[in-house]
Amino acid sequence: MAGLRWVENALVAPCSGLQRDSQMRWQVDGGVFDAEGALVDSSRHLGDLAMNIQPAECRGEDLPVQPGRYLFGGWLQRHFGHQLTTLGRLWALRQLQNGIDGVVFLRLPDHTFRNPAGSPHKLPAVVDMLACFGIGGPRRPLLMVETPTRFAHLAMPDQILFAQPETTAEDNAEYLAMLRQMRESRRVRKGLVLPRLYVSRRRLPEQQGRDLFEDMLEENLIGEGYAILYPEQMTVSEQVAAYACARQIVFSESSAIHLGIGQVEADQRIAVIARRRPLAASLSREIAAAGLRQARVIQATRGAVMALQDGRVDAYASFTGLALTDMAQLRDELREAGLCRGTDWQLPTEAEIEGRVAEAIAARQALWPERVARYVTAQEMLPGSRPVAPAIQPTPQPSEA
Repeated sequence: MAGLRWVENALVAPCSGLQRDSQMRWQVDGGVFDAEGALVDSSRHLGDLAMNIQPAECRGEDLPVQPGRYLFGGWLQRHFGHQLTTLGRLWALRQLQNGIDGVVFLRLPDHTFRNPAGSPHKLPAVVDMLACFGIGGPRRPLLMVETPTRFAHLAMPDQILFAQPETTAEDNAEYLAMLRQMRESRRVRKGLVLPRLYVSRRRLPEQQGRDLFEDMLEENLIGEGYAILYPEQMTVSEQVAAYACARQIVFSESSAIHLGIGQVEADQRIAVIARRRPLAASLSREIAAAGLRQARVIQATRGAVMALQDGRVDAYASFTGLALTDMAQLRDELREAGLCRGTDWQLPTEAEIEGRVAEAIAARQALWPERVARYVTAQEMLPGSRPVAPAIQPTPQPSEA
């Protein structure tokens, strides 16, 4: 179970760089050090592709001391989904209540999806997310440490990683309780209840992955009475309100899932359409850890258009892949879950599939000329695979009159 300790005369030092170790795990220096200069173990960042703190020698004897009582909130970053994993220390806010003068954060360097460098605490999504926890205002200011700073009293909570194999049931419950605090924020205004929601990726930037026929899927779900949400066009507080009020939600695999799972109740009907085959197991683990009794992960991916690096499916190729979903299988599984009637659905013809795959290959190749864009079958989508299929070989899907 997660614990909390106070460190007196703590030194908080930002990281100066990012590197890989001999096992290709990301490492950063910096962190929180005690009065004797030893790294405080609970300041290590957990998760996010096995990122770990590399201890640095940083004593800072001559620094002035920031008076007051502060909470170490962890490491902020620019990627929205990964940012949610760094919130795993904010469970301590409920324990400390008003007994702190602010929340201290460090910046985690960007590496995964080639985001530009910059201060994440100034991004609107991060600002709104933290504000839902009451962080950032005059009562509980946010302190982003950019230079080594000493704090007279710093609360150091353990970081909870949600739904990981090593995470206890108690920690999962604590993490969910932390996320559900967001619903009580004054920023979250319960407005019009939309009973059925589809959370789409269709309007994300061209470089990001999505489904090849997501436009057709949206039309099918609109016919079933779904409202279409584009979370990147909403504030975090608007998303929280929408997820909490809906009765049925279908998510296209995205970072929004990690926020949404923490806002729904156990009896809400939820489906997640897995775009990347390797993530289906972790998504199922999240659903189980959240105690959602009427939720499922649907894996109906037949293949994807990917831009391969040296002939391999690397993480970037997987993230940016354009998935080909078996629309008939998806419809049938949604119907089985009670999330649609499944009548009068449009299904792509084989000719439409071949045409859209060819267009996607050309577009991906133009985006990343240093890579090789091609169609990859479902069996070849695992990271590290070397696809051997022809450049265009989509699995035909049945059409219905």
